Amino acid sequence: MSVITYQISEDDYATAQRLYAQCGNGASRYAKYALVVIGGLLFVMGLYLKHWGLMLGSIVYAAMPWWIGRLLGEPLARRQYRRYPAMHAQQTLSLLDDESGVRLTSSLGESRVTWNLIIHWGENDRYVLLFLQPRMYFIVPKRADPEQQVIPRLHALLRKHVGEPRHSTNTQR
Repeated sequence: MSVITYQISEDDYATAQRLYAQCGNGASRYAKYALVVIGGLLFVMGLYLKHWGLMLGSIVYAAMPWWIGRLLGEPLARRQYRRYPAMHAQQTLSLLDDESGVRLTSSLGESRVTWNLIIHWGENDRYVLLFLQPRMYFIVPKRADPEQQVIPRLHALLRKHVGEPRHSTNTQR
């Protein structure tokens, strides 16, 4: 059985929240793009009218997805982590021998998650997120597998049973 053990830090939790936002559904992604496009159009209108206030306002408007995430989302994620003692505990992920899913273990207990229960997944260079519900996911830090014995196999099994990741910025494919 392939096993990795890890502990989620406050930085891990906050960074995983940003990845979670990138893994959002199509509607939320399109809304973010719409804000940027509308901001760009307002900027062009400000240039045409030579109205500096409109140009400055359009830059703030177009950057809204970024500053909302950084100025509001990250401090809220850090606060949530500090109020969630179970997240501080050591966790273990193991691939089941029969390749039917994964076993996740922590001080709270043990969960056996089969592939059909994972609705989608996402990753970046530091984490893999396994979504059991649209807003419920497990964070798996890639640093927990320095020998690369579990994460590549997890990727292959996820692709086979769940599909391609909803979001991926992994440069080590």
